[in-house]
Amino acid sequence: DAVIGAFRFGDEKTPEEEVISDPLSLANKPASIGPEVYVANGRLWESTGDNTKAMESYGKALQSAPGNPDALASIARLHLRQGNQQQAVQYFQQAIAGAPEDALLHNELGLALNTAGAYPQSVAALEKALELAPGTSKYANSLASVRFSGGDTTAAYQVLLANNKPAIANYNMAYLLYSNGQVTGARGYLNQALQSQQQGVADPAVKLAVDRSHSLLTQIDAKRGPVAQTAPQATIAQVKTEAAKTETAKPVASVDRTPVTSGVNLGAGVPSSVAPAPAHAGGLVLPELPPLPAATK
Repeated sequence: DAVIGAFRFGDEKTPEEEVISDPLSLANKPASIGPEVYVANGRLWESTGDNTKAMESYGKALQSAPGNPDALASIARLHLRQGNQQQAVQYFQQAIAGAPEDALLHNELGLALNTAGAYPQSVAALEKALELAPGTSKYANSLASVRFSGGDTTAAYQVLLANNKPAIANYNMAYLLYSNGQVTGARGYLNQALQSQQQGVADPAVKLAVDRSHSLLTQIDAKRGPVAQTAPQATIAQVKTEAAKTETAKPVASVDRTPVTSGVNLGAGVPSSVAPAPAHAGGLVLPELPPLPAATK
């Protein structure tokens, strides 16, 4: 080496350097494990149902990187799934402190606040999510659902209409009403959605909304019989049962990985045979809106 060193090109490496740079070499053991590894490990434990081990992994992530937003958000989501709303809110708030421009975190905080019964704060957080990501259907529909659960039907519809095409907004407003037993109001919005049938020829999202509106109207009309006459407005329990049986009344599983189970997504989705259970808020049933393919305005 001493003899040929003068003739070695600048990019040549010594045998020791080659071993160290070899990705298969055991000498490449990292000096430390980053928080993302612990977070991924925690999610893996969650998938097996071991929430204790999951929480331990998230705790280790925070030990390696105090204030890490992903670790804090993962802890918040786990608390929310376990029914610990207050703890979930606290950890979401800490996560946002480290990532104040993350619209998804604001959306999740808003839904957690609504579950905890803090309606005004929930609306503020969801509006912040829309402010950070204007026109995002997922966040708009979260806000619409919370507005609806708070009894402000007009505001809910305005949010839907401002962030979706009319057919989609009308169908989803109808779904919210139908899920709460307000069949007459649902029919009105479904009929409005059907007026967009011509636009559906060139727009798959509009076509899907129109098709589902047809199906839901058919389902509603099928109920108009002797039993329906004695009880013209379906109970919430009946609505939930029927919604699980039909294509139109069931929410579609979202591709989005949003871990909060009460999250809402109107982005790209595929039909699902399983309808997620609605969340309860403010004494009303807060259903998830059925996802429809995203469409540009």
